[in-house]
Amino acid sequence: MSGLWGPVEVALAKATETIPAPTALPGRTPYEMKWDGFRIAVVRTEDHTALWSRQGSRLDNQFPDLLAAAADQLPPGVVLDGEAVIWSGDRLDFSALLSRMSSSASSARRLANQQPASLVAFDVLAVAGQDVSGLVHHSDRGVQYRAVRYTGRLAEAEAVASVGSRGDSYDNAMAEAFNSLFKGELIHNPLKRGRGWQSINDVEIAVAEYVDWYNHRRVHGELAQRSPAEVEQTYWAARYDQPAELTRTR
Repeated sequence: MSGLWGPVEVALAKATETIPAPTALPGRTPYEMKWDGFRIAVVRTEDHTALWSRQGSRLDNQFPDLLAAAADQLPPGVVLDGEAVIWSGDRLDFSALLSRMSSSASSARRLANQQPASLVAFDVLAVAGQDVSGLVHHSDRGVQYRAVRYTGRLAEAEAVASVGSRGDSYDNAMAEAFNSLFKGELIHNPLKRGRGWQSINDVEIAVAEYVDWYNHRRVHGELAQRSPAEVEQTYWAARYDQPAELTRTR
């Protein structure tokens, strides 16, 4: 990025001879449509709002509607990368964009009232005035972890991919799976909460009882529909049923 105020250097698509087949990855490989729009970087500072083309020219006069929306909705210090598009019914209207580009400021305002533009945001380039191109992106090991576009986008942004370790208490995916069960089986369960939780004390007692039930008596699919207590009992019974091996010490 050349600077917070602009012009803004944006990441551009790179040509490739081949693309992965739809079945190249588990869960198939999705592809996005090519937007019929104009690349725009939206810059919001304490005092100014600006729209920059990828060639480094200002587009404030051509898209007064986007300029006003950015000034109203974005906090100072934010820079967005995206494309300006104009909808006509349920389709994108590229000719309407061309009309904007060749119009005077007054004509562009009239066209904006007739057919407002929208911004398809691709990326956040700055937050609170700080360049976030070196941002560390942390994620759990969900389906996006193996997605071509996900890993490719991180590479384009030069972001460091960070994921939780798998199969232990630091595994985000496992934690989120448990939280989902916890909320469904207790917090949002009408049979448990009745007319609603009456106090924090009621919730704390219910959580303690749920954790005790979950860790000892609840059946788990991962344990072949057995409870942890049953599995532990079977484990220790099998160990003690084995004959002891005597060894001679010297």
